[in-house]
Amino acid sequence: MKAVEITATVEPDGKLTATLPVRLTPGPYRVLIKVEETQSRPSQESVASKPPLENPYGLWAGLSIDVTREDIAEARKEMWGRFTHEEA
Repeated sequence: MKAVEITATVEPDGKLTATLPVRLTPGPYRVLIKVEETQSRPSQESVASKPPLENPYGLWAGLSIDVTREDIAEARKEMWGRFTHEEA
């Protein structure tokens, strides 16, 4: 008996997809599957234990980005200035 640890994906239709190491000899095997959720899916406890963001402006709050209304108006003019009203 060999113990092989791999990561597999379960599709919505129940299909299991896995890639086995090349060192296994081709042929029939009796397979025992132990299912553990990987860390790629956060558990309910870890989601609930995350502290809320300190600033309502989110992830960019500490970057000292200062965008004014004038900056936005200028960007709009640059972006839409070449279009006529019929095209827009």
